Amino acid sequence: MNPSIINGLLNSNLKIVYFFLCLYFLAISANGKEKFVFSTASAAPIQEISEQVLHEAYYNIGFHIRVEPVPIACSLILSNKGYFDGELSRVEGIDKEFRNLLRVPVAINFIEAYAFIKNSDFPVLDWETIHPYRLVCVNGVKFIRRKMEHTNNNCHFVTTYTQAVNLIQLGRYEIAVIPKINGMAVINKEKLVDIKKSANPLTKLNLYHYIHKKNRDIIPALTEELIKMEASGRILAIRQTYIEDNGLQ
Repeated sequence: MNPSIINGLLNSNLKIVYFFLCLYFLAISANGKEKFVFSTASAAPIQEISEQVLHEAYYNIGFHIRVEPVPIACSLILSNKGYFDGELSRVEGIDKEFRNLLRVPVAINFIEAYAFIKNSDFPVLDWETIHPYRLVCVNGVKFIRRKMEHTNNNCHFVTTYTQAVNLIQLGRYEIAVIPKINGMAVINKEKLVDIKKSANPLTKLNLYHYIHKKNRDIIPALTEELIKMEASGRILAIRQTYIEDNGLQ
């Protein structure tokens, strides 16, 4: 049999297995139903900021929400399939791949990709600078994967942010390319004193809330409320308070 056909069949089977694995995590996490239940990546502190923003926004328009953390690569699959009411927050453009998700057009947070290194003397400046080094990333962080592909950087993908940072600590890889807040949270939790982030971000992107199309009627009222929160500075204040309270500067 043609090797390309074999590879295609293997990839297809892996996708099926992975989808049912995601359903397993959905089954063990479900424990009741609020008005709206949104999925998000587990062990991703950046999403806790988005959650606070949306709790307040939905409350202000008369609704309660619940957020279910699931493995990061499962989250979009499950929300797109309609097992959740939407995705807590993601970068712009994921609806091109996950077509059942509708973007609420007001940024509720932002995410920055930083290089985390053990030797702070590494000249990390941009995506081209990191090319010669052994890189580790986290599976499911779509914007970093796309950037790696666009810049022809090879990256070893792991499941969690803790794994990525610990691989740098052990010297298995030289640079972890992960979101700043998630990386800083691991450093604080693990009490790692010799892992540092680069001086500047490699990329900074806005995060948006995504609603499954079955809930499209809520988008106008939610958009109006988020515009008010943005204009008053409330969204930025929630983010800054979270960062300061958790020592994630």
